[in-house]
Amino acid sequence: FQERGAVHYHIISDICYVKKEELEKIWGHGIADVSFIKSVKHSAVYAGKYMRKGIADDRLKGKKGYWTSKNLVKSVEFLNQKADDFLKSHPRKELYTEKSYESEYNGRVLYRKFFINS
Repeated sequence: FQERGAVHYHIISDICYVKKEELEKIWGHGIADVSFIKSVKHSAVYAGKYMRKGIADDRLKGKKGYWTSKNLVKSVEFLNQKADDFLKSHPRKELYTEKSYESEYNGRVLYRKFFINS
């Protein structure tokens, strides 16, 4: 809760950048802000701080302080050889995007996102 008593939400998402105005329109409950995750460790500490924050608050007794998404299609994760095998059986480039990035924990990571309905 904010000092004035309003509920304050934090959302962590892996969606692409969304403009503040568009996010506020989708959210529909007031002001929204967008920040990029700078490090995995910082994000975990930040989220943990807010998850612990309301534990002693009487307004949250018997209620959940966090939720996960509902009604979303869950991703299927293929690692290493399984991903390569899947690519061989679905070689069309328009079915996926490919990016790589440096992870402070895993080194270079190759990420492929497939657009296939199963």
